[in-house]
Amino acid sequence: MAVSRRPREAFRSGHSKLLFGFHNVTAADGTPEALAVDMLNDDSPLSPSKGYLLQLAVAAEAAGLITGIRWGVPKKLIGAIDAAIALQDWDANVKVGWDPTHIQPTDITVAQAKAGKRPG
Repeated sequence: MAVSRRPREAFRSGHSKLLFGFHNVTAADGTPEALAVDMLNDDSPLSPSKGYLLQLAVAAEAAGLITGIRWGVPKKLIGAIDAAIALQDWDANVKVGWDPTHIQPTDITVAQAKAGKRPG
């Protein structure tokens, strides 16, 4: 599966940490079969509230998925995210990860998806 120019440009510009990710998955014939989405808030797409991001994480996790809310957050601060979610404290002042609106599966790796495997 070829890597399109868009991911390469995003990687080179520092907007992505991957050249190939779940967004880029295609079928063997090249048909798009993305396994990830960036779920933006219509009311504030460029600067979602922490409450939105925390609730998005809850919804994703309830569906067996994961968001990027914890990505890049120091381990000592991840507990605050977990506590806010457990307490449903949507106004908690927590540090969020570098891609908090990104949602992806948990039961498959990017390499497996690139090789043709799909979530179970």
